[in-house]
Amino acid sequence: TDGFKANPDSAVHSFCHALPKQWHLMSVLLSAASCLQWYADKIAQKPVGILLSELDTALAGKDSNNPASSIRRSSLLFLPYLSGERTPHNDASATGSFFGLTHETTQVSMTFAVLEGVSLAFADAVDALEASFDEHQPLPEEITLIGGGAKSRLWRQLLATVLNKRLCFREGGEIGPSLGA
Repeated sequence: TDGFKANPDSAVHSFCHALPKQWHLMSVLLSAASCLQWYADKIAQKPVGILLSELDTALAGKDSNNPASSIRRSSLLFLPYLSGERTPHNDASATGSFFGLTHETTQVSMTFAVLEGVSLAFADAVDALEASFDEHQPLPEEITLIGGGAKSRLWRQLLATVLNKRLCFREGGEIGPSLGA
């Protein structure tokens, strides 16, 4: 942005940019792709790659361009707050959970719920970020994805659907977040 745009109520960060007279706004999710890794390790006890492959197989023959509409909507929801949450809730004591588990719940539906829950948390964070802009500041039209979770084509498509934005996947950015992007 061209100026400081604080939104402390929603924990949107504003930093002086490396470019002169520019500011960098940032929303922060504390447990994004790590939710999928937690689910893979602690619940499913399978590698993430296998879980994503099984989900891809379950979606085969369905509208793979829109995974959010491809799996029967159920009451299964996942809240991804395994480490509390910063943007937009700013609540260190927020916790994660599955809601709507039934006897019909499958591992595939739980995998999808994790991806969907994190994607919806991203949507909350984007909404908080965009609320920080004034009416004269154009909203970003695209979002850059980096990190391990961005390697999943399915997850990238789900994020694009939920965010209704163009997403750019940056190859070689698998460890960007740990290096400060």
